[in-house]
Amino acid sequence: MVECWFMSLKHDLHSHSTASDGTLSPRELVQRAHEAGVDVLALTDHDTLSGIAEAAKEAGELGLVVVPGVEISVSWGGQTVHVLGLNVDPGAPGLQQGLARLQEYRGWRAEEIGRRLEKAGIPGSFEGARALVKGTLVGRTHFARFLVQAGHAGDVREVFRHFLVKGKPGHVRGEWASLEEALEWIADAGGIAVVAHPARYRMTRSKLRRLLGEFSELGGMGLEVVSGSHSRDECFTMARHARDFGLLASAGSDYHGPENPWLNLGQLPELPHGCSPVWTSSTWKPMAQFFQIHPDNPQPRLIRQAVEILRSGGVIVYPTDSSYALGCQVGNKEAMDRIRRIRRLDDRHNFTLVCRNLAEVSQYTKISNQQYRLIKSLTPGPYTFILKATKQVPRRLMHPKRKTIGIRIPDNRIALALAEELNEPILSSTLILPGDEMPLTDPYEMKDLLEHEVDLIIDGGYCGMEPTTVVVMEDDEPWVVRKGKGDTSLFE
Repeated sequence: MVECWFMSLKHDLHSHSTASDGTLSPRELVQRAHEAGVDVLALTDHDTLSGIAEAAKEAGELGLVVVPGVEISVSWGGQTVHVLGLNVDPGAPGLQQGLARLQEYRGWRAEEIGRRLEKAGIPGSFEGARALVKGTLVGRTHFARFLVQAGHAGDVREVFRHFLVKGKPGHVRGEWASLEEALEWIADAGGIAVVAHPARYRMTRSKLRRLLGEFSELGGMGLEVVSGSHSRDECFTMARHARDFGLLASAGSDYHGPENPWLNLGQLPELPHGCSPVWTSSTWKPMAQFFQIHPDNPQPRLIRQAVEILRSGGVIVYPTDSSYALGCQVGNKEAMDRIRRIRRLDDRHNFTLVCRNLAEVSQYTKISNQQYRLIKSLTPGPYTFILKATKQVPRRLMHPKRKTIGIRIPDNRIALALAEELNEPILSSTLILPGDEMPLTDPYEMKDLLEHEVDLIIDGGYCGMEPTTVVVMEDDEPWVVRKGKGDTSLFE
């Protein structure tokens, strides 16, 4: 993935939606994150992944990265701690089965909290809490909100202090996953395990270091150094612990909704000096961004973001007038090699330059007046023209003997908008995966297959799967070497 682009973004790697105990739907949460200027948001609902799909869909429309995550409840050292799984595969069987077990326990615990509160003289608590649930899980926060509404406390914090913590009438001891189990589930799902808001546990220094030591030995990789619940001094203390144990540093607001005005998405201090951010790790493999761009009226903001990814060395999937294609910047050999690896191409494969207009074609190819007039009559359109290359074309892109290059001006507004904003051609190759004979056509299938291989997938609707017509124009006698979508009657 692209480091220089991704590392400069604003990250908030801990948030909740109505899928657990947040008050905003996954869609609303992503919208609020976008309004707050967050670029990379991890949705980490308690013991569930059910909000990820909705959040990712909305993120595609807004140009924001959603990191699939979860906050797993763990029993350790006689208390409950939380471990974040970041960049997990939501479909991983081990993780799904483990979370299903915790969800079943959550259901029983919620009923038991209700029974205990009823014994303490607060009837209807379970029903009241369940009425506030917009997802499927009833959590302690839902009980807290109900008790506030019922007049038993002034705010949620007061409820926890007087009703839901150890020694209070509504407390039920947690029986969660073991630390080893949680880390195993996260590892099996390809994720990174991070201890969430460590200062909140109020452990002694020695106990916390014992937790971090065991966590590290079991394969845990990160510590939430900056948290919405941490003071400035606690952030620095956690930074020292992270360095001592060789843990990567994460940052997350632990946002649950606008009802807590002191806690906002993305409003986090910088990581203390000397920390290694989790998103700079070689193991950090965020999913490709997924933009839904209108085929007739491409959103300028999303086009600019896509081009920023290209300029930073990214590989994108984008629509043309014949099929979807893989694209990168012309001068970036590393990105070009990534395309070769995705398609398993050898060094002899000929890439194509997708140009915005004929003026740009003239910069990269040697074109006669006759050739110019012919190309003008056929573009924009589903043709690839093979022409003699100028010195502006890198040698590695030319045909080794004939010194030619393929060029296109596609009849697709998204492709042309990208080339216009980039102010140079896009180096492209048709999106045909190894073993396939035809290009991919469904952007959601592309996402499933390529989400860790490319940096951006643009959903521009269906654009076909018929190849371009290829015309060799090395001299003034053009000839068709492949009949495709473009009309060939002019050459017959």
